[in-house]
Amino acid sequence: FLDSDWSDCDALQFWVMPDLNMQKTVFQINTAVGGSYEAYLQEYPDYAAADGPMIATIPFSEFTDKGGRGALKPADAKEITSLSLWVNTIPGSEALGDSLEIRGWVCYDEIRAVAAGLDAPAFEALEGDEGWLEAAKAEADEAARKEQEELEARRAAAAAKREAEAASKAAEEAAAAETDGAAENSDGSTAGADGAADAEGTAGAGAGGENGSAGENAVSDAAASRKVPAWKYALPVISGVIAILAIAAFVVLCAGRRKPEKKPAPKAVSEPDQKK
Repeated sequence: FLDSDWSDCDALQFWVMPDLNMQKTVFQINTAVGGSYEAYLQEYPDYAAADGPMIATIPFSEFTDKGGRGALKPADAKEITSLSLWVNTIPGSEALGDSLEIRGWVCYDEIRAVAAGLDAPAFEALEGDEGWLEAAKAEADEAARKEQEELEARRAAAAAKREAEAASKAAEEAAAAETDGAAENSDGSTAGADGAADAEGTAGAGAGGENGSAGENAVSDAAASRKVPAWKYALPVISGVIAILAIAAFVVLCAGRRKPEKKPAPKAVSEPDQKK
């Protein structure tokens, strides 16, 4: 139906097999200009009373835009973009069971736009093979049963997956808690060993300190007992000074006793030299 031009038509015609549950059966026509025009088949008495297949012809005037544009006109049907069909439950209807779910089926075929010239909807019942109808219903029931089984299987699989994830998470948390506990115990043992070592070191230091103090006291006492008088340390210095003074006096004395130097005798002058 994409981009179909129905501007020369005035009705929609289709083959339909109702599900007899009398729920909201929607037939929607969508156009390029933005309208969504809907008709509700359960509102027509001939459709609601049908117990077999029929040919339904619904004039465009029965399709009303849900956005307030009014009824569908042939000019608005120049470009049809899509058709939509669905069924909604009607709250409080007799078909609703305790589960508030309804299972059924509606068959459509031979959907087309026609120029019918009708002012009201027309429903033409078709005399069909009762055996065909029963077979169609049985086939629909089997499809619904399989769908329900698949739904329950998916739910069971999802529940099993959640349980497995929860169990895995619990196992990871338990392993993490066990690891943390082991780490805490290890830290406590290390701290205890360090504390013992510190205590031993402190005891050793205390004992060493005491021994050292005792040793220092003993050395001090020995030094005090062997203390030399101060004048004994001055004797070498005094002796050295006396020796230096003695040497200096000796040098001076020797210098005073030095013999005088002899002057050379005058040279004799010859007579010739005197004449000159």
